Amino acid sequence: MTHLISMLQTSLRRALSCTTAWVLALGLVAGITGCSSESQSTLQLLQALNPLAADPTLAPLAPKFRYLRVTVNEAPSIWVLGYIEPDERGPIEVWYSTRREVLRLQNARVIGSAGLAVNWVRTTQEDVPTWEALLDDATPRRWHRTRDLMPGYRYAFDDRLVIARSQAPLGTALETLDASTLVWFEERVEGSDLPGARFAFEGASERDAASGPAVRARAAAPANPLYGEQCLSVSLCLTWQRWPPTAPAAP
Repeated sequence: MTHLISMLQTSLRRALSCTTAWVLALGLVAGITGCSSESQSTLQLLQALNPLAADPTLAPLAPKFRYLRVTVNEAPSIWVLGYIEPDERGPIEVWYSTRREVLRLQNARVIGSAGLAVNWVRTTQEDVPTWEALLDDATPRRWHRTRDLMPGYRYAFDDRLVIARSQAPLGTALETLDASTLVWFEERVEGSDLPGARFAFEGASERDAASGPAVRARAAAPANPLYGEQCLSVSLCLTWQRWPPTAPAAP
């Protein structure tokens, strides 16, 4: 096994660029199904060869893929979009890390995960307001979510949520972007100790966003946020940012 690891390391370093090595590593990680110490050693090697895990803000990226910069309890890494599932409530984006973690995002919200210390294994949502409606109207909106958690399979958590436009927060995991140039929304879980979520759109300042649809149209705000913060439990919080970041549009 040691000889195999040495050969793999030499081959990757000599023949592949950093980005190609990362994509290959992702494929190899996906194929590792055993729980032996040898499999774990191989996984650790692939992670060590992955420059994105060490410094996700500097690593080169293959342009044919889509990426997120994700922090899990403040530890950053780059994730790649695996595929998109069609769904009547909106497409579901399935994202992967080289540590075999998975995030499922629908309308920018986490609806499922795998490989983390805490995971949402099933989520149902009702009366979720669209981002277009929220951007056009500052009125707070309420909706309902049910979720199942693992480990321990704790099921049927019933969440009553309210989302509204908010001021730019003082502290975020944003990279290269100024939070004050974005349009922010805060989503609270009523009657729960689960921390709230935040989402940000590029395109206009908070003051201008309050002016309504005309300003949003001029700023060409996207249909989905470019940044989000969400906690899966009181002890596990994550952020995600579309990567690489784009410069905010001029109002």
